[in-house]
Amino acid sequence: MQSEIGISLYSSENVIAGTEWLMPSTIFLTFSANNILSYDQYVDSFISDYTDIINRLKANIPYARIYVQGILPCDPAFVDEYPYYHYRDEYNARLEEMCNDLGVNYFDVSFILEAHPDIYSDDGIHPRWPFYPLWLTYMAEISGLAEVK
Repeated sequence: MQSEIGISLYSSENVIAGTEWLMPSTIFLTFSANNILSYDQYVDSFISDYTDIINRLKANIPYARIYVQGILPCDPAFVDEYPYYHYRDEYNARLEEMCNDLGVNYFDVSFILEAHPDIYSDDGIHPRWPFYPLWLTYMAEISGLAEVK
């Protein structure tokens, strides 16, 4: 498994190369808060960079099923502290459109945070540990990995 905390689209080279080396059958891509902070209102640039990564993965691991997660919401009490979150809906709409165009799967787990608002950490952006089992269970279910024995 390849992952890195705090990674962004423009700093993902090592993780993408490691993913290609592993040749997985299923890939989950989750670029969230760190990216909308970096790209701010420049959604086109974000989508272009994301498209490049997906096209690279599809070229090098053509049989892999790719899942792209929408950008998580921040705690509503913090939205004014993070003005770039005002673009979240636009980012997610464009991510979903990109996924449709590229033939990959889009998914959104916002419902988990909406159902459990106490899961946010003190910064109002990052979920605390109770989120992760719910998140992983959902990803396993939508990808069919929950049925793999």
